[in-house]
Amino acid sequence: MKHRLKFAGKKLIRMLLLLLGVSLLTFLLMWSSPLDPLQTNVGQTALGSMTQEQIAELEAYWGVDMLPAQRYLGWLSGVLHGDFGTSLLYRQPVLTVIGERLANSVGLMAATWIFSGVLGLVLGMLAGAYRNRWPDRVIRGYCLLISSTPAFWLAILLLMIFAVELGWLPVGLAVPMGLQADSVTFIDRLRHGILPVLTLSMTGVANIALHTREKLIEVLSSDYILFAKARGESQTSIFCGTDCVMSRFLP
Repeated sequence: MKHRLKFAGKKLIRMLLLLLGVSLLTFLLMWSSPLDPLQTNVGQTALGSMTQEQIAELEAYWGVDMLPAQRYLGWLSGVLHGDFGTSLLYRQPVLTVIGERLANSVGLMAATWIFSGVLGLVLGMLAGAYRNRWPDRVIRGYCLLISSTPAFWLAILLLMIFAVELGWLPVGLAVPMGLQADSVTFIDRLRHGILPVLTLSMTGVANIALHTREKLIEVLSSDYILFAKARGESQTSIFCGTDCVMSRFLP
């Protein structure tokens, strides 16, 4: 237990240092940019229609006249106190925006994990049960092919087929465009999540299927399975009715 806590503590410290380094590097890149922050965020037209007092207030708000170290330390102090600032794009607190996107990502990954796990388990069991036969060759060929296929290329291909050509599914976004949050139904979210889940599941099923196949072949080659076959047990009863077999090949 002590060793695990020490290991977790080291990983946590490394993650915090990595986040600190990324934030510092991002700040330095933004600070060294030749673009005017006011003109970039407000716009040239809106900035030209403002008075000098309004521009001075914006400069004070953005900390244009502050030293770079003061601006970074001020931002870091706010982060340590739970204030990540306000998103310029969404006009909402950054934590609120991150929370919404994180919830969508967690839901997407959970659905992908369940779908790819079930599909990989079924394909692996089928390949292991028909070892060196045509179902095994087809499944192994699919797994090897999909393992070498980039996920973004597969996503573009599925978009072209199901969203552009057939028009069955939406092209992008998590919800329909232009609808208020209370108007979005579960069916809307489900339709927008089918293609992302399908893409990630198709690319993630290969490792699960191949691992399950190897474990099942190992179990089916064990002594007690050979003894069951010698007693006249059918392949179906051995494969579907033996609890110890199921517990042995599961990862």
